[in-house]
This record gives sequence, C-alpha cells and structure tokens, in this order.
Amino acid sequence: MRIRAARIGSFGGIRDLDLEFGDGLTAVFGENETGKTTVLEFVRGTLFPDRRNRYPARARTDRGELDIETAAGERRTLVREANKVSGDAGLPAGIDSDTFRSVFAMAPEDLRDAGIISSGEIKSRFLTVPGGEALPEVIKDVEGRMRELLSPERRSESTEIAKVRKKLGENAEALADAVADDAGYGAMHARLEALRAEHAAAAEALKANAELMKLKGLRDSQKENRELLEGLREEHGRLGESAAVADGDPGEHARLKALLTDAAEARREAGSRATGRLLGLDPDRLIGCAAGIEGLGQTVTRRSDLNAELRRLTAARGAADGTATGTRARRRTMLAAAAGALAASVLMGIVIEPLIAVIGAAVAAGIAAMAFVGGRGASAADDAAARERIDRIRAELAATDSEWEALASALGRTGTPEAEAARLEDALRAARGLRDAQEAEEKRRRDLDAFLARFGSEERFAELVGMKDERKRLATRIETLTASIGAAGCADAEGDEPEDHDLLLGRYGELGDAVNEAARELRALREDNATEKLLDRRADLEAEMRDLACEWARLSLASSLIGEACDAVYSDLRPGVISTADRLLERMTDGRYGIEMDPRDNEIRAVSGPSGRKKGEWSTGLGDQVLLAVKLAVAKELSGDEPPPILLDDVLQMFDHGRREAACRAIADLAEDMQVIFFTCDRATASMLEATGRCKLVELHPGIRPRPQTI
Repeated sequence: MRIRAARIGSFGGIRDLDLEFGDGLTAVFGENETGKTTVLEFVRGTLFPDRRNRYPARARTDRGELDIETAAGERRTLVREANKVSGDAGLPAGIDSDTFRSVFAMAPEDLRDAGIISSGEIKSRFLTVPGGEALPEVIKDVEGRMRELLSPERRSESTEIAKVRKKLGENAEALADAVADDAGYGAMHARLEALRAEHAAAAEALKANAELMKLKGLRDSQKENRELLEGLREEHGRLGESAAVADGDPGEHARLKALLTDAAEARREAGSRATGRLLGLDPDRLIGCAAGIEGLGQTVTRRSDLNAELRRLTAARGAADGTATGTRARRRTMLAAAAGALAASVLMGIVIEPLIAVIGAAVAAGIAAMAFVGGRGASAADDAAARERIDRIRAELAATDSEWEALASALGRTGTPEAEAARLEDALRAARGLRDAQEAEEKRRRDLDAFLARFGSEERFAELVGMKDERKRLATRIETLTASIGAAGCADAEGDEPEDHDLLLGRYGELGDAVNEAARELRALREDNATEKLLDRRADLEAEMRDLACEWARLSLASSLIGEACDAVYSDLRPGVISTADRLLERMTDGRYGIEMDPRDNEIRAVSGPSGRKKGEWSTGLGDQVLLAVKLAVAKELSGDEPPPILLDDVLQMFDHGRREAACRAIADLAEDMQVIFFTCDRATASMLEATGRCKLVELHPGIRPRPQTI
C-alpha cells in the first residue's frame, strides 16, 4: 500500500493543503510551527483511527482525504469528517493501534520504547527461533545443576564433588594408618594404586583424544568458512582499481552535480525572464551590437536637442523674412513718392520756375536715398550664419539617421530610435544576463567534466564508487570471518590427528577390570575389620564420586550439544526479522555492527567481529540504531503482501551527524520495498535524505499554524 496524496480541508491549524507523496521515500520538511506534526497526525489518524490521539484537539470541522493505492494497483480514498473515517485502507490483520504507533508511526519517544519487541506476540512470532521458546529455561536448569556439582569458575569446597573429594582424602589418611604394618597388604595396595594410576592415565589419554577429535571436527566445520574467506579475498583484490576513488570523491561529485544543477536552473530562469524582453532578437546579435545600443540613449538626447535648436533657428529666420517683405513694400512706396515728386517738380519747373524743378529733383533724390537706406533690414552676415548652423544641424541629424538605420538593419528593427532606445537597452541587459547564466553553467559543466576526466566518464565513476562500497563491505566480512575462524580455535587448516578412540576406550576398560581384580585380591587379604570398613567406605565414596562425575559429564555434554544444536538450527532457521535488521544495522554502521539473536537466551545482540553486546551493554547511540533497525525490520515482516507506509517523526534527532547520515541511507534502502514518509524540522536531515538520490522532498512553509490547544 502507498499513500499517493493527502488533501486537508481543515485539521488543526491547516486549511486547504494538498500534498503528494513519492512511491518510496518522501521527506516532509518544515520549520517549527509550520504544521509538520499536524500533517503527520492527520495521516496517522486517518489511516489508523485511534481515539487516544490528543493532538491536535478534535473538532467537528475536521475534514480531509487520503488517496491510497493497494499493492494490486487499486485506488481508494479515505474520507475524514470530524471523528469518522470512511473507506477501507486494507491494513494487514494483526496490527493494533499500539503496534501501529510504536512500529509503523514512530516518534522519537516511540523509538526507545523496546517493550513492543521485547515480549509478547511480536517477540514470539518474529524474534524467536521456531520451537526454541523453552531453550533458555532448559539451559538455565542444566547450567544450574552443573554449578551445584562443580564450579568451573573458581575452586569451591561447597560443591557436591568437592565434598566427596574431601571425604575421600580423610578416608585415605585413615586407611594408610590402618595398613601401614601389613607388608603383604601394602604390596597389594601398592599394585592397586599403580593400576589405578595407569587407569587414570588411560582416562587422561582418552580425554585428550576426545579433544583432538573435537578440534578435528571444528577444522572440518570451518573448511567451508576458509574457502569462503579465500573467495572473499580474491574478490576484494579484484576490486582494487576502486582505490582510484578517494573517500571524499563521492561528496565532491555530488557537490559539483548540485552546482551544475543550480547553474542550469539559473540559466533556465534567466532564459524564461529574458523571453519577453529580447524582442524576438538573437542574444548574440544584441551583444554584438552592444556599442550601438549603449550609445542610442545619448543619440536620442542629442537628436532632441538638435531638433529643438533647428526649430528655434527656423522660426527666427521666418520672422526675419517677414520683416524684409515689409521693408520692400515701404521702399516701393517711397520710390513711387520720389518719382511723383520729381515729375511734379519738373512740370512746375517747365511751367513756373526752373529752380522748382531742381529743388524737386533734390527732394526726390533724398526720398529715394531714404528708401534704400532704411530698407537694408537685418545683417546679411547674420542670415548666412543661421543658414550655415541649420545646414550643420541637418547634416548631424542625417548622420544619426544613418547610424540608426545601420543599427536597425543589423537588428531587424523598423521603429524610430526614440521609440526603440529603451526597449533595446532592456533587451541588451536581458541578453547579457542570459549569456552570464550560460557561461556560469558551462563553467560548472567544465568543472564536473574535469573531475570526471580522472575516471573516464560519469558511468565509470559511478561503477568505481559502487566497487569501492562493495570492497569496504567485503573487507568487513573478511575481518569478521577471520576473527570467527580464529575464535573457533582452528585458525590452522592442519593439526594433530586423533588416535583410534575405540582402541583407547578398550585399553581403558581393560585397566578398569585389572583395578577391580586387584581390589578383590586386596579384600581377600584383609584381616582387620577396621581396615575393611575403611575400604568399604572408600568404595562407597568412589562410587558416589563416579556417579557425580558421570552426571556432570552428561550435563556438560548436554550443554555442548545444546550449544551446537542452537548454532546449527539458528543458521538454518534464522528469523527473517533478524536477517533484515542485520542488513539495516550493517548499513547504518558502515559494516561495523550486525545483529544476531542467541537462541540460548533469546536476546538480541549487536555483533562486531566475534564479540556481541546485549541490551544494557549498548551505548545510547548504538542502542538507538539497533532499535530502529529491529523495529523497521518488524514493520516489514508484519506487513505481508500489503505493507502499510512507515511514518517517521524526526526519529533521527538524537543521532549524531555520522549515524544520522548512515541511517538515512538505510531508510532509503528500506523504501525500495515499502513506502516511508519521514517528517522532520531539521534541514540537515532533509538534505541527507534527499542526497540519497531516492527521496522526494516536500516542504511546508510558514503560514500554516496549528490551532492553539487547551491543556
């Protein structure tokens, strides 16, 4: 089962929020007070309603939906209205609310609650070898009885064998005093003691041969391990070329890839912003015409000034032309008057007096002179200067027109410089911004290519990184296997061969018979009732000692057989949860630790090499890693064919940086098989999850506030 989407209409302080989740791992990141826990409680309470949920406070307005998809591909929708949830999530049977919260929907406080896996149905179903529930109690009884008979740790006079041994010593002293004077009896007694010594030596030889047989059995049992070790070493050597990848190279590659991705995104954003501003022009063409575009603003200003001056000069010359026209009219009038005066004076001179004609001629001449002198108007020089300035202005305007026409032709524009200046300057800025973004992206690409050049290609680099990780894993397995072979006491493939055990056993029996025969002969020589009683007492004590020794030997053999049976059965019937948890913990600790379960006491151990640590011997950090691995493994085993999603609420907040990063990789591995939704307010944790390359990141932003709760 996978949650595809959540639509929260109203829940806590959230209104109208839609979220989509990935198939595998999804990280929901939000700072404090952005509604992260509220979203988690909505998903958890809708998927598995539980009336004990207290946050956020229930409200009649609570409403929302969860879209889920079953393993068979069937789409379903769970609808929440107030306290009721309609729709069938199809959760596997056998998962109650406590199990769901402690295993499938963990918060930090749930992580350290080991009660759900340390007893009850989950422990018996998933964390115990089938049929081995009573083994710890049987082993306890066997070892308890062995300690009553003989303490292997220290010499004690309170054990049953020690007490009989003491009584035998006292009997031997009394018997020695009783027979000291009897030479025949003494000789027979000496012979009996010699036989007993030889019988004891035969027993030691039998015991030593049994040890040799045991060592041979161990060597034979470790043969497969040695062959596996040799294969691992060959594979480790084959992966030696991965040494070309330094420890920091994967991180550097990820950093360069991230920089290239950011640069590509910046280039796309720059291209998007520039699309409407480029006026449909080629950015390279705009940058090629940058000098002309950058000077266009000054050209427009200059043209405005020149046109204003041209209008002023043209207006001034128009006024001057009007004044000259009036002057010419006056001049014609005065000349006409002068001509009239001259004609009248000539007529009067002819008719009346010639002097009048002379005076009239003089007057006419004066009037004509006044007409020419007064009509000269503006200076010709000033008019010429104005014409020259107008011509220069028009020439300069024509030059700017030519420059604009050349620029407009190069750019394919048809407007006026005044209309196009601001638009082209903005287009130039957009083109330069786009080019800068393209150059930045190209630089990041060159940096990445230069890094990958050491390895040949990105595919080869990824292959070498995978080989390096595999080589580290092999090194850890080699170290563990080497330690295991050494701890078994048979690091060498060869050793002393045992003798024929049946022959030694026959010799031991023959000597026993000889001892019994000598004892019978010795009893025939007895004449002293006290000596006979002491001998009878010794026989009784020896019989008791043999019974106790045989009982201890049987218990020891039983303990050894139980241990070997446990090892053999555990290797074949190892619980699936332990195997999954072992892989997860190995991933979380970079191969330093694995998980085993000793069927002798049904306790989980964190194993490093040949040694293991039980709960109570773990550090806080290791304990958190073990519990997280086991609970995730239990969740996977409980799920069956329809695994519900795992909801994790910042369960890594108590992990240090290294443990957190490794745990993120392990969680990403688990998400390959079942959906994991990880809620966190820690940016670094969200980045670590995203860095696995298999995580969808969903961010909650400020503005979503949980409704205040009444306590």
